[in-house]
Amino acid sequence: MNTFCVLALLLLASPCFSKLDCTLSNPLPDEMIHDNASGPEVVNTVLERLECSGIFEDDHRFMRRLAYIQTSDGDKRGNKTGIWSITEDRLENMVRGIKNNYTHLEGKVCQQFNISITSAVTTSRARGNPLVSGVLARFYLHYVTVEYGQQIPSADNVSGQAEFWISHFRNNAEAGTKEDFKNNVTCIEGKNVFL
Repeated sequence: MNTFCVLALLLLASPCFSKLDCTLSNPLPDEMIHDNASGPEVVNTVLERLECSGIFEDDHRFMRRLAYIQTSDGDKRGNKTGIWSITEDRLENMVRGIKNNYTHLEGKVCQQFNISITSAVTTSRARGNPLVSGVLARFYLHYVTVEYGQQIPSADNVSGQAEFWISHFRNNAEAGTKEDFKNNVTCIEGKNVFL
């Protein structure tokens, strides 16, 4: 069988590449990654899996900080938004962009995590799972950097990350200010909960 036939067979056999219709079940057996789990260990576990996947570029600790400022590592979250608390409007805008420019990246995510970005966005219950919430937030972070042509500010540029958060992630004006972001970074780094 030639290489082309083998590749075609693999593409047809893989649900991630043929339809991007992954199941939303949690493929990871860890006790920490069950629906509605929260806390620093859960956040760090999800972020470690994302980093080890090699799918996304360096986030300069932004995702770690985001989990803390958005929901205190999941302790103060709404039922539909998950630990990283990306709003449905933002996720729906991202899905519209995926159809045109991100199918290759969505395929990688699907293959690695067995999570379809499109399906997870339309299934709000799935976002209660920390891994699904983290994958969606990380995909959204990548989407923002590409669509708006902005780099994620470096980890030592806390002020720049605060502005980036306000522009792309803050849920509303009552969710905090630039100073709140910086104070939360000081707090979380004082707790030494980073990976």
